[in-house]
Amino acid sequence: MTRKTSPKISHLVFDLDGVVWETFPREPFQLLTKAADVSDPQIQAVCTKLRGRSFRGTDWISELREAGVDVRDKLLMANISNHLFQKTKHSLWLYYDIGPVICELAKRTRLSVFSNNCRAALEYSLPELVSLFECVITFESLAPENLKPHPQGLWIISRQSNTPISEIYLIGNTRDDVDAARAAGTQIAIAKWRWQRQNKLFDPRQFGEDGEKLVFLDYPSSLLDIIPEKNRVE
Repeated sequence: MTRKTSPKISHLVFDLDGVVWETFPREPFQLLTKAADVSDPQIQAVCTKLRGRSFRGTDWISELREAGVDVRDKLLMANISNHLFQKTKHSLWLYYDIGPVICELAKRTRLSVFSNNCRAALEYSLPELVSLFECVITFESLAPENLKPHPQGLWIISRQSNTPISEIYLIGNTRDDVDAARAAGTQIAIAKWRWQRQNKLFDPRQFGEDGEKLVFLDYPSSLLDIIPEKNRVE
């Protein structure tokens, strides 16, 4: 009888919002509709287009596109992303024990980041730990159409780190993370601690019809069970 072996994991890739830290997704859109304290004419124009709109979810790029904002303009989108970060950074907070967990994981395997957030948010929240991430793929790294759920960020990490795509393990918390991982051919686990922190019902079906078959992690410390302590970074 042949024993089934677990797929090899040699590179952990972190999403940020909902995995490393918590933010309030509706707040940025409310801020963008208020142009009173905005001096940048580009941001003022965006604020004007958004004023009076009600936002339905966290996919802010789609919301901007529907409002008539040219999301293909990478410089404009980077400007918007930076503006939102500056306005909301003080409401960003790290999940309990995520810092020590990342430090321990860095001793066991290679780490990277793939997020639709801006790099400034990562440097602000984890200033002493940024150097632990081998590749950092954030909003500024990709054209807007290649952000998640597009898998390009994972392909870049695979290529730059010389890691087989099947040995990459993405830690995410949205359907976009699942779709990106599946399209790229990586492994994935879903971080559940956002739902637990907000005391909300967790429904695996939000990740697709076969969502219940995914790997779910209850706490940041659960990440240590994925990578055995005997693993060492080469």
